[in-house]
Amino acid sequence: MSQTFQPDDPNRFRPPAASGFVRGWTWSQDPRPGLPWIGLVLVLFGALLLVGEVVPGFHVAGPALGVAAGLAFLVAWISNRGRWGLYPGIFVLAISLPGFLIDLGVLHDAPGWTTLFLGIGLVIVAIARLAGHGGVGWQAILGGLLVLGGGDDVARTLAPNVPSLDAIVFPVLILAVGLVILVRSARPRQGVRR
Repeated sequence: MSQTFQPDDPNRFRPPAASGFVRGWTWSQDPRPGLPWIGLVLVLFGALLLVGEVVPGFHVAGPALGVAAGLAFLVAWISNRGRWGLYPGIFVLAISLPGFLIDLGVLHDAPGWTTLFLGIGLVIVAIARLAGHGGVGWQAILGGLLVLGGGDDVARTLAPNVPSLDAIVFPVLILAVGLVILVRSARPRQGVRR
């Protein structure tokens, strides 16, 4: 069966579907085109290099590259609507953002910023999960604990007169447990005959 060549035929370079010809390589099963990672990282890193030229004392090599990679993960997560880019984006961004903001002079150097930012990221995930009717997951519990711990470290360094969290939380926990025991003992028990 011979066919004649038609230059205006849009299917002229496509072999028949039954031939088993592979038309390209892909990393996913998703037919939608993905975000070109290398392009996104290069754009973000190039923008950070420009900031490094404008802001004196700004270090591009370390934290800025991490911020670019973390933002690239999050942008890919938003654009591809997949879950796999969310958590790496949060972790990489939480690790590099404190150094980045300290280099810019936005934050004062203090321990606890990384823990605080990681907790904030997980709390944001928990809020998004709750808004999407996914319920409260481990992200809310772990994120809340990390926010409390990191916030306590930062507050003790930046404001030394503020009482530490462990001096407040431990008595409050003891008080709460005692109140729960008292309230439960005051209720009449069901199924117990007198």
